[in-house]
Amino acid sequence: MELIDQINQWLQPSIDYITPHVQSVWAIFSDYTVLRAAVLILIGFLFAKFLSNYIPKKIVLLLDRLRLPLGSGIKKLLRPLIFKIVLLASIAIIAGVSGLSESLNHIIQSTVKSLIILFVILFINDLLKLILQHLSKAESKGDEPNLIRPATLPLFENVAAIVLILL
Repeated sequence: MELIDQINQWLQPSIDYITPHVQSVWAIFSDYTVLRAAVLILIGFLFAKFLSNYIPKKIVLLLDRLRLPLGSGIKKLLRPLIFKIVLLASIAIIAGVSGLSESLNHIIQSTVKSLIILFVILFINDLLKLILQHLSKAESKGDEPNLIRPATLPLFENVAAIVLILL
């Protein structure tokens, strides 16, 4: 539950900042609830698409400057994650300002937060696999062979998955 509280604390300032802007758009279509929701979901979709293209490019540039060879792999992992998180966050914001009943709003908010946590955990798992694969291909330096070799890679991937589940 501590992880959920940390994610709530991380997301809350963004939600508090965006909510007044969403409410102003929401007021334009005051009599057409479905149309309001559709317009806001479309805005959230476009914003998610923009961020999922922009942020990974900047991260790849940063990794290239640091001479880390994982840029393209991380970019492939980040794009869907950013898109899903931004789209789910926009759905949560829309549910919060839509005037739904408190219980239905709570169900939507809880579901969205659970999905975000799931997607982040899956991203971390894939990132660990990518890093381990890179380490298994790396040349050994000195007399000692690499601990992570292609033969031991599945063992390390399983250990990483178990540790991630336990966290």
